[in-house]
Amino acid sequence: MPKVYIRTFGCQMNERDSEWIIGRLLSEGWELTDNPANADLAIVNTCSVRKHAEDRAFSLVGRLKKIKNQKPNFKIALIGCSAEAYKEEIFERFPYVDLVIGPAKENKFLEFLKEERKILSVGEEGENKEFIPECDYRRKRFSAFVSIMEGCDNFCSYCIVPYVRGRERSRPLKEIVSEVKFLVDKGYKEVMLLGQNVNSYKLDSSSVGSLGRDKNNGFIKLLEEIDKTGIERIRFMTSHPKDASGDLFRAMRDLEHVCEHLHLPLQSGSDKILKLMNRNYTLDRYLNLVDEYRKILPSGSLTTDIIVGFPGEEEEDFEATLNALLKIEFDSAFIFKYSPRPYTSASKLEDNVPRQEKERRNNLALAVQKEISLRKKMKLLKEKVEVLFEECKDGKTLGRSRENFSVEVNREETPGSIADVIVEGVRINTLIGR
Repeated sequence: MPKVYIRTFGCQMNERDSEWIIGRLLSEGWELTDNPANADLAIVNTCSVRKHAEDRAFSLVGRLKKIKNQKPNFKIALIGCSAEAYKEEIFERFPYVDLVIGPAKENKFLEFLKEERKILSVGEEGENKEFIPECDYRRKRFSAFVSIMEGCDNFCSYCIVPYVRGRERSRPLKEIVSEVKFLVDKGYKEVMLLGQNVNSYKLDSSSVGSLGRDKNNGFIKLLEEIDKTGIERIRFMTSHPKDASGDLFRAMRDLEHVCEHLHLPLQSGSDKILKLMNRNYTLDRYLNLVDEYRKILPSGSLTTDIIVGFPGEEEEDFEATLNALLKIEFDSAFIFKYSPRPYTSASKLEDNVPRQEKERRNNLALAVQKEISLRKKMKLLKEKVEVLFEECKDGKTLGRSRENFSVEVNREETPGSIADVIVEGVRINTLIGR
C-alpha cells in the first residue's frame, strides 16, 4: 500500500483538518507512517499565526528535499494557513513541492493528489469539510475534535486568521449533532468543539425556524442539542470576550455534560494596547466577565492567551498586563512574544519593542503565571476531581479533569473510564492523585 507521512503545526483546527485528510487517504488504501523516508507522500500542515510555528514547518519542508532527490516519485504537499498566506511564493522558495493547498480547498485534496502536475489551490472562500462516517479517522481514542465553524470576522490587528481561513462559516447544527452521535456510538467520551471563535456560531436558517431561536443564541442552542446526544463531556475552544455572556456561563453550569472550563483570551491588560489590537473590549469589561463567570461557576477553571511586546507596548502597558494576571489569577495562560504577520494591520506598525525586551517580558510574565498556577493547584489538595483516563504509561495512568487539569494516578486504570480522584500532590502542570 502507498504510505503517507503527515506533520501538523499549530492549533486544534489544523489537527482536525489533518485527521480529516488522513481519514480519506486511509479509505483509499493508504497507510500511515511516522517516517517520511518510508513514505510516498509527505503532508506538512502549516500554521502562520505565529512566526515560530511557520519557521518550524518550513524547516521540515527543507529537510524533505533530500528524500525527494532520492525518490523522484515522492510527493510533498504543503497545506494549511501558510499555503494561503504565501501562495505561489511557496513554489519559488521550495520548487520541489508538488501541492500547495489552502484551508478552504483541502476538501479537494484527494482530487488534487491524482493530478500529474503541480497544484496551487488557494482562496479564502470554500466549502466546509463534509463529515463522512466511513472515512472517519481520529488520532485519540476517547476524545475527539469536532469543527463547528471556520474563519473569523473579528480582524484583530495582529491576527492573520481572517486572511487565511476566510470569513466565518458555521456548519449546520444537524450535521454537528449527527457527528457527535456517531462518536458516541463509536465509544468516544468527550468532544472538543472547535472554531476560531466558537461563541459566534450561527444557526443555519432551517435550525432557526425549527428551534425558534435567534441566531445570536446559536452556540448556546448547539450546546443544548449536543448535551442530549449521550456524550459524557463537551469542551469548546476558543471564545472571544466580545461574544461571551452570562447566558453562556449559565449554560455551562446547567448543561450536565458541558465541562467547567473557559478559555477566554485577554491578550493584554492595557486598554491602549487592546485598542491597537482591535479587540473591542476594555480591561474593565473583561474583569466584569470574569466576575460574572466565577459567580455562576465558582469551581470553573479559567485560562487565557497573552501577547507581550506588541508595537507601542511601553513598560506601563506591560505592567498593566502583569497586574491583570495577578488580579484575575488564571489557572493557566499561553504567553507569546509578538511577531508581525503578513496582511495584518499591525504589520504596518513599527515593531519597536526590541527582541531582548520581548524575551524579558515573556519570561517575567511566564514566571508570574507559573507561581499563580502552582498556588491555585495547591488549593485543590484533598479535593475530589472527576477524571477521564486517557493512557497508561510506566504503571501510571494519565487523564484530564472536567476543569481541564492534567491528572496522574500511580496505578493502571482502564483508558476511557471516568472516575473520581482525590488530589494528593501537585506539580506545575499536573495534579497527582488516587
